[in-house]
This record gives sequence, C-alpha cells and structure tokens, in this order.
Amino acid sequence: MVVAGGGSDAELRALARNLSAVLDELHLLVPPRVEDGLADRLQAHLNVDARTLPVINQEFPSYQLVDVNVALEAWPAAAGGRRVEVIGVSGDQRRFHPLSELLSSGRMFGVGVGPVDYHDLADSPDTTRSCVQFGIFLLWDGERRAAALVRGADPHGPIRQAMVELVADDPTWAREVLAELRALAVERSVLRGQVLALGVGEGQQYGGLRFMPRPTLSRDELVLPEATLSQIERHVVGIAEHGPRLRAAGQHLKRGVLLYGPVGCG
Repeated sequence: MVVAGGGSDAELRALARNLSAVLDELHLLVPPRVEDGLADRLQAHLNVDARTLPVINQEFPSYQLVDVNVALEAWPAAAGGRRVEVIGVSGDQRRFHPLSELLSSGRMFGVGVGPVDYHDLADSPDTTRSCVQFGIFLLWDGERRAAALVRGADPHGPIRQAMVELVADDPTWAREVLAELRALAVERSVLRGQVLALGVGEGQQYGGLRFMPRPTLSRDELVLPEATLSQIERHVVGIAEHGPRLRAAGQHLKRGVLLYGPVGCG
C-alpha cells in the first residue's frame, strides 16, 4: 500500500517508531523539575516537616506593620549566632488562607515560593520605610530554626487584620520568639522620639496619629506661664536627671506631657 507523499505504510510506521525513540531520548535530557512548594521550602529550612508543627499567631493593628518589620530587622542583632532571610509567597489564593492551610494544601491552592511583597509605610514626618507586606522571614538562632509569615491587613479578604504566624522546630521556642518580637516592636517603635498629633489632617499617618515635624524652640520662645513651664521641666527633665537612681530602685522613667487647646491658652 502506498499513501500520499510516496511512502509505504511500513515506512511510515518505522518513521513513527524512530520519532518516538528520539522524543524519549529528549525527555531524558530534560532535568527533573525542582519543586517550589512552600511546605518543601520550609521543611528544608526547619529540617522537619512543617505541616506537622503547630502555628502560633499574633494579630496587630494594620498601622503597626512598620513596627513589626522593625522588630524582625532588629532580631538578629539582639543575640549572637542569629540571621534572617526573607522569601515571598506566590499564588492568588495565598491571602485567603492561614499559614497552616498554606503548608498542608499549598499546591492545591497554587501557592509556592515567589517574590516578596513590599509596601512603603510612614516612620517619621517626612520619611517612609519599605516594609514586607506579605512574606516569610526565615530565622536562624544557632541550631534553632523558625519561620514567620508576616501579612499586612487585607480589608477585602477573610483575614482582615495584620498578622504574624510563626512555626519553629521547637514549639516552646516559637512562643519565646514571638514574645521577643512583640517586645522589640514596642522598644523600637517608630513612634519613639516623635511629635504626634491626634485626628485627621495633613502629614504622615500612623493609624489615628499623625507624625508632626519637631519644632526647634528656645525656652524663651515657649508660650507658657513660667509656673507651668517649671512644672513640665520638673516632670520631664528632672525625672531624666535622676534616671540611674530611679532604675536602681526599680522605678520606670516613662513620662508624658499632653498639651491641648489653642496656642497661648497656657
């Protein structure tokens, strides 16, 4: 039998077998696909199946995302032998599921390792800080390992609060890490040393607060009665002068002054 093109049926069958053999050889030359699953990446970091570990989490207001980022950046320097690496999470479904579900069913949701999401947030009257909006901080402390998923608030998703979700090879240590991060977020808060105003208005926002430029004034330029100014100095400067003695006695130095009303009201 001769078919169109001039080749016999036997010749075409032989050609098909030869092409199949060539394709098989080409398939062997292609390197195996490396898995990019989130659970695989965290297992490689933690040296244990991350899907078997408990996840602890901490919610916080959306505007404190900048303080959480500051805390995670400061964490490695708080003790020797520490380091941090940040990886991203890919997939449209990532924001709809907690970390435990992303680890157990991440491939089903199309979730894997991808680029880190960043968002600029105010940290002073005239500057912003690039913060991780959605990403995983891989933490090393000597031989101990942890991973912290940081997600900003998502008003259009089921997880609307900003959150840190943390897993570690030692669940007890995971709670210690989270407690340390909370303390660092307070200690290193971008609010420290700033002049703040309540309510709406112009300026960089921190939740319901606004960063205000710090004025430079001499004592003589302050529009306050002498008696009021002296009280403020005793309350703030006077306490600071006795700082070492107060700390030694177990006292704190936290003091604040709230001025309200129109300028010049005293």
